[in-house]
Amino acid sequence: MTIQYRPEIDGLRAIAVVSVIIYHADILINGHKMLAGGFFGVDVFFVISGFLITSLMISEFDKTGIISISAFYERRARRLLPALLVVMVASLPFAWLYLLPSQLIDFSKSLLSSLFFGSNVYWHFSLQEYGVESSLLKPFLHTWSLAVEEQFYIVFPLVFLAMYKWFKSQVTVLLAAGFILSFMFAVWMTSRDTYFSFYLLPSRIWELLAGALLANIIHLHVRVVKIDLLNKTMPSLGILLILYAFFFTEYNSGHPGLVTLVPIIGTVLIIGFANEREPVTQVLSSKLLVYIGLISYSLYLWHYPIFAFLRIDEIFYSSYGRAIAIALTIMLSIISVTFIESPIRNKILFSKHMFLLFVISLSSVVIGYSILAISKGGFENRFESTEGFLRYEPDNKKLRDESWTLLYDIYGKAFDFSKTKVLIVGNSHAKDIFNAFYQNAELYRDFDFRSGAIHEVACFDKKNTYNHKSANKFFDSKNYNESHIIVISTRYVQERKCRIKQKDHIPTSSDIDGLYYLIKRSLQDKKRVIVFGNAVEFRTINGRTIADSIIIDHKEAGDLQVIANDRILFEKLQASINRQYFTFKDRKNKTNNKLRRMSEDFGVPFFDKFQVVCEEKDSVCFGLTPNGHKAFYDYGHFTLEGAKFFGARMERRGVSQLLQGHPEKDERNVGDFRTKTQ
Repeated sequence: MTIQYRPEIDGLRAIAVVSVIIYHADILINGHKMLAGGFFGVDVFFVISGFLITSLMISEFDKTGIISISAFYERRARRLLPALLVVMVASLPFAWLYLLPSQLIDFSKSLLSSLFFGSNVYWHFSLQEYGVESSLLKPFLHTWSLAVEEQFYIVFPLVFLAMYKWFKSQVTVLLAAGFILSFMFAVWMTSRDTYFSFYLLPSRIWELLAGALLANIIHLHVRVVKIDLLNKTMPSLGILLILYAFFFTEYNSGHPGLVTLVPIIGTVLIIGFANEREPVTQVLSSKLLVYIGLISYSLYLWHYPIFAFLRIDEIFYSSYGRAIAIALTIMLSIISVTFIESPIRNKILFSKHMFLLFVISLSSVVIGYSILAISKGGFENRFESTEGFLRYEPDNKKLRDESWTLLYDIYGKAFDFSKTKVLIVGNSHAKDIFNAFYQNAELYRDFDFRSGAIHEVACFDKKNTYNHKSANKFFDSKNYNESHIIVISTRYVQERKCRIKQKDHIPTSSDIDGLYYLIKRSLQDKKRVIVFGNAVEFRTINGRTIADSIIIDHKEAGDLQVIANDRILFEKLQASINRQYFTFKDRKNKTNNKLRRMSEDFGVPFFDKFQVVCEEKDSVCFGLTPNGHKAFYDYGHFTLEGAKFFGARMERRGVSQLLQGHPEKDERNVGDFRTKTQ
């Protein structure tokens, strides 16, 4: 079935896709992101999709008395699948070339989830993993929006057909009710779980229903309500609302929610009141914008993987690199529309059997590649192994996962009561210090170590009052009560989200405020306390550490294996890496000064991590261990080998003596500090 062609809708598509591409290009002007709200282009697409598919179904029902669900699904499949599959297949060799094993596994899972209409669910969960790399490096992240539309397409035609058969006079009311309920849910959910609200259909369906509701209202009332003033002004107001959202709204503004109404209403006003005599309609109907709109789906599909792979290769970050990325996107989109999308959508040129053969063939390639990549561990043998003095592992996610294994090994085990029991509390940086101690057991013979989370202890409630109920979960824990010494090692940030109840995120004023209560309570419970300073942090680019960048340069030059087996060359490389780490360090002096003053007020030891990971007199920080392992897998977390190396350095710098402190002095200072702060 067909409806009257409206060129201004293709022009609106063009505005939407260009805004998304510019947003993802991350172009800065005077330090500000160009089109900071360009992500709203996706929401404009949702409204357009809801409007068009509903209009088609209404037209079909009016002409035939039925809505052919199978024909609807075939039309959607011909529209969405061919171009998507071509982009997937074209990405496979670049994934092999550029992606590390863990990245290739993630990439393969994202392909499978995209192919089976579950990409949004996959990204909802995977992007919440701790330490996950930038979403800009994930080639098929953008398919989450296709999954939302596909899930809507599966359910909505059936519901709409039922409404039109049995509740035709109430369709507008029912659509409006669905719109309001989904919108209210989105506002509520965004304040509680932003990932769920952003990626999953229940919080997005209202945007598609906005288009569906508009289609139904136009169908019923277009000949009844005709106000010339509205026809002249509403499209202009609509485009102003959309442009305002694109230029003056940022991502962390409660989206999807109230702020999302701005571009949604703008889109509805343009579609609802567009007419040939109105300037905005005329501009949107211009040949250039209409053509961009006609290739908008391919532009959307191609731009993200192109941008992601060029980011991984670091070409993207220059103006020249961005220009190449955008040019490639346009060129491949034109080719895709001309030779893939348009022919396949023509049922005369491409029969149903030919279409199925095309889809099955390309799907088999994608599925086979993905399953093989996952089962083979991301094809680890693709990368040149180094032996001898250099034991380089390029996959930082693998190193990150390995760094948690020691904690998993002792999870649930009781303290060794023949030793002094030490509980290391904090976030992932407490895990690093635990690994440092645990792997140097011979240097810390008198102590048994465990690690615990600090999050509950640092929580404040909505009135910015310390949440003792939450903190008691920690203070009532078995590990805390059985410990003799509390070592505090965390990454202190000014603003952190606390989880007091499941799905209930409450902002704290700062971790350091929570530290005050942790030290005070620990001393009152007659425990010794040692405060470790903030981690030293180093520059990373696209998930690559400084060591990665330097070693990869040597690898590309073809001399990595030579260096690995030549002590002199290895020591030169090691010295170069360690000097670069010193150059690009952040000691977090401001935070450490606060921690040091608080420790002095309480009379508890403060230990600066800088003296462990760096040697200031030699102007080096140890990014590479003496035996050639990476010491860090990101901006500042220790690898297992790094933790082992730093644990030995900690012992030489007196940490054993700090562990053997004087609890009487600590206990006395509780009263001293209370007096000072009253």
